[in-house]
Amino acid sequence: MISYTIQIPENKKSFFEELLNAIPFVKRVDSVEKESPYNSEFIKKIEESKKQYKQGKFSSVNNEKELKELLGL
Repeated sequence: MISYTIQIPENKKSFFEELLNAIPFVKRVDSVEKESPYNSEFIKKIEESKKQYKQGKFSSVNNEKELKELLGL
């Protein structure tokens, strides 16, 4: 037996269920949403950083001296 996992838009769910029910050899297995292994707050911070980078809000470090200055060392 071969299994497939597919993603269906919420607004097409009932249509797709009817379609599956009409095919006698298809067995439906309800899926369980997997939780992300990542902390949601961490993900928000990463997304915010990406946004800031795209807006040009970042600092470049070209050498060790600049890195120490940036870190206040």
